[in-house]
Amino acid sequence: MTFESIAPNERRYLLYAIDVDLDLDAQFYAIQSLLAANHNADRELTRHIESLVNEAKSVAGEHADLVVDEWVDSLYRSTYQDAAHSLAAVGMLTPFLESVLAQSFHALGQKLSGRVAISHPRFKDGGKQQWDCRRYRGESGKWWDGVVKGTMQLSEAIGLTPHLPEATAATLSALFEYRNRNFHHGLEWPMDERLEFLELVEASGWKEWFEKSESDHKPKIIYMSEAFTDHCVKFSGDLLDGLGAFVWAASQDGRIQIGPSEPPPSWITE
Repeated sequence: MTFESIAPNERRYLLYAIDVDLDLDAQFYAIQSLLAANHNADRELTRHIESLVNEAKSVAGEHADLVVDEWVDSLYRSTYQDAAHSLAAVGMLTPFLESVLAQSFHALGQKLSGRVAISHPRFKDGGKQQWDCRRYRGESGKWWDGVVKGTMQLSEAIGLTPHLPEATAATLSALFEYRNRNFHHGLEWPMDERLEFLELVEASGWKEWFEKSESDHKPKIIYMSEAFTDHCVKFSGDLLDGLGAFVWAASQDGRIQIGPSEPPPSWITE
């Protein structure tokens, strides 16, 4: 069997060969299913709003006033529905990705430690945190919390970076920055948090990834765009397959041993 003979969306299963203890398919399918249902609900509400606009144009008098009132209420409700679905999306995607990354790096540490020399300063003193992607080492040698910086530093140190999806740092940064504010503040953040995040969106080039509603010309609710949600789903699949591709590459150059005591899924050996 060659690496090319493994379908791109099956390369993720190589993670089982390093003892990653997650049901990747079941979790990913559950997330995709709920996101798809939320997308459908958003589109259904959009169609309802459009139908109210058309109805308002064809009626008059008190009936027209009632239709307009319902249209206004539906628009207002759609903002909160978008925000709730956005919170649901980030609430599922970020723990899934963090769990995949944390388990994968931990498993790689078990396989690589003692078998290869890693010269990166991150591995200077040993210890468990050197394989913890939630931690990164600063230039002074001090350890800091930060899953995005920790992930990117570890990836660079072990040669994983070429296997990561495009815009990995940007995607993870946007997700975790948005997650942190939502989990602390709910759907309606304090105004200073809204303004600060929108400045970050502008400076980071994330304008296509987030949308906002306004009240009195001020930002009211910030939510993920449908395009960003779709991007994050694709990114998650690509990340899984990239991690699997790295496991394969490391097994081929001798850094990771996949033997009889560490069996890959049966389809790999068939």
